[in-house]
Amino acid sequence: MAIRTIKNLLQRRRSKRRLVSSYVGIYDLDSEEFIGHLTNRSRSGLMITGTKAMEPRQTYHLRMQSDSFDGPQNLHTVEARCLWARQESNDEFFTSGFQIDKANQQTKKQLEAC
Repeated sequence: MAIRTIKNLLQRRRSKRRLVSSYVGIYDLDSEEFIGHLTNRSRSGLMITGTKAMEPRQTYHLRMQSDSFDGPQNLHTVEARCLWARQESNDEFFTSGFQIDKANQQTKKQLEAC
């Protein structure tokens, strides 16, 4: 992604990013494959770090699992679109930014609490 496009995305950010205080594992709901962990979040987005490169402009159904989530299953799902992805300097990890397209109120509440 061009540097200009990344700058435009940052300028359009509507809500402040917040670091995640507890471990939240992220899985692809369709394949059940582990994608990575939640690094930070905003009201409308997620940043995920993992060992797999995500595809920008692709919509994913994500399952988030954490011991800190309330409820018997301790997991929540969202539909999110990957906006950008980059490989980190150590060449082993990838960071991806997602816009949340669909999430129920309970999931949104849990995300704000983590």
